[in-house]
Amino acid sequence: MDAHILSLLVILKSGVMCVAIFLILITSYVVILCSLKSCSSEGPVATYPIDKAMVVSNSIITPTLNPLIYTLKNAEVKNAMRKLWMKQGNPSVGK
Repeated sequence: MDAHILSLLVILKSGVMCVAIFLILITSYVVILCSLKSCSSEGPVATYPIDKAMVVSNSIITPTLNPLIYTLKNAEVKNAMRKLWMKQGNPSVGK
Protein backbone atom coordinates (compact mmCIF):
# COMPACT_ATOMS: atom_id res chain seq x y z
CA MET A 1 0.00 0.00 0.00
CA ASP A 2 1.00 3.56 -0.57
CA ALA A 3 2.23 5.57 2.43
CA HIS A 4 -0.29 8.29 1.65
CA ILE A 5 -3.18 5.83 1.89
CA LEU A 6 -1.84 4.43 5.16
CA SER A 7 -1.59 7.88 6.69
CA LEU A 8 -5.16 8.63 5.63
CA LEU A 9 -6.33 5.38 7.23
CA VAL A 10 -4.56 6.26 10.46
CA ILE A 11 -6.17 9.70 10.49
CA LEU A 12 -9.58 8.16 9.74
CA LYS A 13 -9.25 5.60 12.54
CA SER A 14 -8.14 8.22 15.06
CA GLY A 15 -11.00 10.50 14.01
CA VAL A 16 -13.54 7.70 14.44
CA MET A 17 -12.07 6.91 17.86
CA CYS A 18 -12.28 10.57 18.94
CA VAL A 19 -15.88 10.86 17.79
CA ALA A 20 -16.84 7.63 19.58
CA ILE A 21 -15.25 8.74 22.85
CA PHE A 22 -16.86 12.16 22.55
CA LEU A 23 -20.29 10.59 22.02
CA ILE A 24 -19.83 8.34 25.06
CA LEU A 25 -18.84 11.38 27.12
CA ILE A 26 -21.86 13.39 25.97
CA THR A 27 -24.14 10.43 26.67
CA SER A 28 -22.80 10.07 30.20
CA TYR A 29 -23.31 13.80 30.84
CA VAL A 30 -26.90 13.59 29.59
CA VAL A 31 -27.60 10.63 31.89
CA ILE A 32 -26.06 12.43 34.87
CA LEU A 33 -27.95 15.66 34.21
CA CYS A 34 -31.25 13.83 33.75
CA SER A 35 -30.77 11.95 37.01
CA LEU A 36 -29.91 15.18 38.81
CA LYS A 37 -32.98 16.88 37.39
CA SER A 38 -35.29 14.07 38.48
CA CYS A 39 -33.63 13.89 41.89
CA SER A 40 -33.92 17.64 42.49
CA SER A 41 -37.63 17.66 41.58
CA GLU A 42 -38.32 15.23 44.44
CA GLY A 43 -37.19 17.78 47.00
CA PRO A 44 -34.08 18.27 49.11
CA VAL A 45 -32.31 15.22 50.40
CA ALA A 46 -31.31 15.19 54.06
CA THR A 47 -27.57 15.46 54.58
CA TYR A 48 -25.88 14.06 57.63
CA PRO A 49 -22.96 15.65 59.50
CA ILE A 50 -20.68 12.74 58.54
CA ASP A 51 -21.43 13.44 54.86
CA LYS A 52 -20.44 17.05 55.32
CA ALA A 53 -17.22 16.03 57.07
CA MET A 54 -16.35 13.66 54.24
CA VAL A 55 -17.01 16.39 51.67
CA VAL A 56 -14.73 18.80 53.51
CA SER A 57 -12.07 16.12 53.84
CA ASN A 58 -12.15 15.12 50.18
CA SER A 59 -12.43 18.62 48.75
CA ILE A 60 -10.14 20.64 51.02
CA ILE A 61 -7.84 18.55 53.21
CA THR A 62 -6.67 15.98 50.65
CA PRO A 63 -5.72 18.49 47.91
CA THR A 64 -3.95 20.61 50.52
CA LEU A 65 -1.81 17.67 51.64
CA ASN A 66 -0.93 16.47 48.11
CA PRO A 67 1.96 18.92 47.55
CA LEU A 68 3.41 18.00 50.95
CA ILE A 69 3.16 14.27 50.22
CA TYR A 70 4.80 14.53 46.81
CA THR A 71 7.48 16.86 48.16
CA LEU A 72 8.36 14.35 50.87
CA LYS A 73 8.70 11.62 48.22
CA ASN A 74 11.51 13.61 46.60
CA ALA A 75 14.94 12.15 47.49
CA GLU A 76 16.59 15.56 47.87
CA VAL A 77 13.93 16.69 50.31
CA LYS A 78 14.27 13.42 52.26
CA ASN A 79 18.03 13.95 52.60
CA ALA A 80 17.55 17.56 53.68
CA MET A 81 14.99 16.49 56.30
CA ARG A 82 17.37 13.81 57.61
CA LYS A 83 20.17 16.38 57.91
CA LEU A 84 17.82 18.77 59.68
CA TRP A 85 16.73 16.10 62.14
CA MET A 86 20.33 15.02 62.72
CA LYS A 87 21.31 18.64 63.57
CA GLN A 88 18.52 18.79 66.14
CA GLY A 89 19.95 15.77 67.94
CA ASN A 90 17.57 13.03 66.91
CA PRO A 91 19.87 10.32 65.49
CA SER A 92 17.16 7.64 65.22
CA VAL A 93 15.50 9.41 62.27
CA GLY A 94 18.61 9.35 60.09
CA LYS A 95 18.70 5.55 59.95
